[in-house]
Amino acid sequence: MPKVQRYDGLLADGIRLVYGNEFYVAGPDLTSQIAVNWRRDTWSRRLYYISQVLRSGPEGQWQAGAEVVRGDPLDDTVEAISLMISCLESLGIGDFSIDVGDMSVIKEAVPESLWEQVRSAFLRRSPGVLRQVPLDDRSRAKLLEFLGSRGESMGIPSLEYIREKVGDSRLTFDMCTVNPEPYYSGIVFEVYSPRSGVLLGRGGRYSIGSFSGSGFALDMEAIASLYDNRRGVERRVITRSDIGRAMVEARRMVSMGIPVEVVP
Repeated sequence: MPKVQRYDGLLADGIRLVYGNEFYVAGPDLTSQIAVNWRRDTWSRRLYYISQVLRSGPEGQWQAGAEVVRGDPLDDTVEAISLMISCLESLGIGDFSIDVGDMSVIKEAVPESLWEQVRSAFLRRSPGVLRQVPLDDRSRAKLLEFLGSRGESMGIPSLEYIREKVGDSRLTFDMCTVNPEPYYSGIVFEVYSPRSGVLLGRGGRYSIGSFSGSGFALDMEAIASLYDNRRGVERRVITRSDIGRAMVEARRMVSMGIPVEVVP
């Protein structure tokens, strides 16, 4: 993906620039960038990226993520969550939890004109803010019930499907899990670790223009603070007395899937 791209109304985040009477975006959100560049491509595919996103200023945030564009919303999301779990575990990070919610269930319960107000209330996890939204009593009662719903099973078919197919006890279902990016409208998820005071990553099902998929993005700074390249991994130690032989042996071991550490 280009780091600077001609402005498109579907691009999210980034810093707006003007050059030669044209508008550009520097460091836009990667998911929206993928949608803009491949929205006319009907092939199913999996994509991954490591890139910097500019959200609140020029310093930006480094992300590592993946997108699954296969077709079925639930199966794509199962695969995205499973890929994220594999990424974390491959880094020796196993003490995490994943909160999962379904924004489409909330959205169906409110008029389109009130959706942003309701979404804001769920993002804040605030019953008080929700009570200020001009809803009828039945809708408000239903949403307040959602606002307090959290557990291993929710009785919502889409979330039950995720629970069954992902098959990981670290999943918790929480209807207050709402992604702040406007293009998310289905199942969404967030990942946390008790060893970190910040969100490790998030993702879910999205639609941008005519492009739909499921994906996730991990905060690389947060991940780096937890990563231990020795944790729980048996490594073959190779002495670097002869650098040529050491590197040949290291490549051979890595090709066999054996972790290697080269020491002086």
